[in-house]
Amino acid sequence: MLDLGLISKKQFFKFYDDYQKDERRRKEAKKKKGGDFWNTQSVRVGQRFGTAVARAAREGRLLYREAYQLTGLSGKTFDRFAENLGFRI
Repeated sequence: MLDLGLISKKQFFKFYDDYQKDERRRKEAKKKKGGDFWNTQSVRVGQRFGTAVARAAREGRLLYREAYQLTGLSGKTFDRFAENLGFRI
């Protein structure tokens, strides 16, 4: 449109700058998708509850099967969750 003389240079460069800003925003929005699984689990399960369940499982007062059901985590995922809470299982 600039080449055809339908818009001025000022209008063209305003449009172009706005377009570039919009593209940067879109790229940033794509990068921000998702969250941190381990932070989410600490909030979802709760640190206090998770600590109690991990401690009880480690001490044998709770079966791991039950700990998995209570937290919604299982196997190595539960082990890593417990490690993030400060337990070595």
